[in-house]
Amino acid sequence: MTFDSVFEEMGLDSKDKEILFELDLNSRISVNKLAKKVKLNAGTVNYRIKKLEAKKVIQGYYAVIDASLLGFEQFRVYLKYQYINPEEEQELINYLNNNEMVWWLGKISGEYDLSFVSWAKNSSEFNEFWKKLMLKYRNLFQKINVSVYTNLIQFNLAFLDPKNEKRMKIQSNQKNKIKISEKERKILKLISFNARMASIEIAEKLGVTPIQVKYALNKIKKLGLIQGFRLKFNFGLFGLNYYKVNFNLKDLKKHKKLVDFATQHDKIIYVDETIGFADFEIELIASSHKEFMKIIQEMKEKFSDIIKDYDFVLYSEILKIKYF
Repeated sequence: MTFDSVFEEMGLDSKDKEILFELDLNSRISVNKLAKKVKLNAGTVNYRIKKLEAKKVIQGYYAVIDASLLGFEQFRVYLKYQYINPEEEQELINYLNNNEMVWWLGKISGEYDLSFVSWAKNSSEFNEFWKKLMLKYRNLFQKINVSVYTNLIQFNLAFLDPKNEKRMKIQSNQKNKIKISEKERKILKLISFNARMASIEIAEKLGVTPIQVKYALNKIKKLGLIQGFRLKFNFGLFGLNYYKVNFNLKDLKKHKKLVDFATQHDKIIYVDETIGFADFEIELIASSHKEFMKIIQEMKEKFSDIIKDYDFVLYSEILKIKYF
């Protein structure tokens, strides 16, 4: 079944897609502003959002936070299992899910079985985290790959509303460094877990005023610490496949051409730049493996002078997105 047919079968329509599209652009948008954008009344929009949440189309909302501005580095890990049973796997997943240093966690299939991304102040702090992880679970892994993120570019889910040409680009890992207060740090922690949490609720949790919360949010947004507010979309519910593709290149000087292509393609949602892995990495959504291969073939033909070869993995479940 296609994405559109599953959408209709669930009792959803084009207005629901528009709402999802706008919430992915800015999940912190007020219901009133969202209602004007999708040309519905506020009550109807609020009802539709709750319906999308109840049906698990929306699995949550998160703030995209660029912690590199606070001096943090990103480390990505791929793990291939050996001799692991379901109980051991769940214990490992729980350990990583509950660790504050891990901001992204996902199950994958292909060359590896599990992947996660961690923030650390430096390689020494990551090494301490790594030694604890290995002491507990090293015997579960047949193969390990660790790389350092140097840049992360993400795009909104443009396929939700093909008629809307708005394409959001968020880029993380900046060179500048800033300092924030303890209060602002606590606000970041709350908003990273639930981007739609009202200012009044944040204020109550922290014992400050809603005005102070709004001022702090505006300040850290202007500083670039908050890059955006997005929704966690349930791709699997619609039979959408989430691929991670790693390209080795013939000519690294033409890397920008591939980034420009990714920026314009409505199915590509991430460009990853790392040290110690592939030359060019993308993450994309396809309704079938046939559609995926069509996109790859298009890239191979368009950039035959740049692309040497590629491999890919399939994300089967995103378990955690919590940037801070």
